[in-house]
Amino acid sequence: QESNRLKYEGKMGLVIPMVNKFINRSGLTDEEVDKLNMIHITGTKGKGSTSAFTESILRQHGYRTGLFTSPHLVEVRERIRVNGKPISKEKYCEYFWKVYNKLKETEEVGFPIEEGKGMPAYFAFNVVLSLHIFLNEGVDIVIMEVGIGGLTDSTNFIRNPVACAITSLGLEHTDDLGDTIESISLQKSGIFKKHCPAITAPQYTSAMQVMLNSAKETQ
Repeated sequence: QESNRLKYEGKMGLVIPMVNKFINRSGLTDEEVDKLNMIHITGTKGKGSTSAFTESILRQHGYRTGLFTSPHLVEVRERIRVNGKPISKEKYCEYFWKVYNKLKETEEVGFPIEEGKGMPAYFAFNVVLSLHIFLNEGVDIVIMEVGIGGLTDSTNFIRNPVACAITSLGLEHTDDLGDTIESISLQKSGIFKKHCPAITAPQYTSAMQVMLNSAKETQ
């Protein structure tokens, strides 16, 4: 487990700075991004539905919500919702080209992707795009669903989430996350942040122990 931790933390040391560079190159400062109140959700089973339930509950209580999930069923706009609905095609295109052109203008070719100087991959681009949309649309709270894992996921740029949650765990994406429930748990609990409440569904004993250890190390 310790060797896995070192491997994943090494990868995190590449991925998260890379995403932060994409965000900054797109025209947003860290301080602007920090203005968003975010709930970060990961897991194996039910993370998408938990994200949707959380968004719906908050919206019903009067909050203007932003929801980032993946994948989409029909249109990419489904991944980025404001108050429960995808934004219009016109608005999506406006935001898309604004972010794309800004990244293209600041692109430097010939560098490894990890340096964040080129164009972001599909998922990372949508993460950056969602931040522009949520900030410009004036949402009160953002529910951000992890893509794969947690620790080294592009959504783990969040520095100060208001809460984070882990749904039920199982073996998944074992090539990337490891082939044991403990290694999966280590990745998922990588979204824990200092002074942030962490919530989990019931887990296997060994997976829960990894989460508890991660929480202690984070605090």
